[in-house]
Amino acid sequence: MVDLPRGVEPGGAPFALTPDKAGSYANNLSMHTLAEALKRLVLHREVAGQRLPGIQWADVRTLLYGAGPTGAADPFGGLSADTAIYLQAGHDIGYLDARSAGQWRIFSKLGLGTKGQFVHVGYACFPVIDPLGKPVPGWGREFVIAAHLSSGGASWAERDRLLAKAYRTVVPRIIDGSL
Repeated sequence: MVDLPRGVEPGGAPFALTPDKAGSYANNLSMHTLAEALKRLVLHREVAGQRLPGIQWADVRTLLYGAGPTGAADPFGGLSADTAIYLQAGHDIGYLDARSAGQWRIFSKLGLGTKGQFVHVGYACFPVIDPLGKPVPGWGREFVIAAHLSSGGASWAERDRLLAKAYRTVVPRIIDGSL
């Protein structure tokens, strides 16, 4: 007999996890669905009416920032520590860091398929902060982006370059307001 993982929610409700014995499954989520799910996670506290059902802020915080201290000097984990840097490399991050007084944020997730597919979904918030430390309305940019590269390039590195090139084309246009 296998013991199922069990626990108690912060509010006291018990739960048990049931293993999925169906094996692998097809992932048919659209880019729009992935972008919408990430948007709802990031804006969980700000937009109560669009929260994902049944999810608590503690769960969202773990997804965005990781489960807790890992012994590393950097406090970030989860979606704030994705290995993909498409959003950071899509524009001059030094310029964005300066105009936001270091208060920018990126959450992203890169997915790699077994047949060479790349899927990336990201959220970026690049505010413009005035000398008094307040955001300048209408100047910053906040956006969610999702991209799927189903094929192209003969190697993982070539596919990575294709997706990076697309981000270097799109992200500056979002930030400068022309897209």
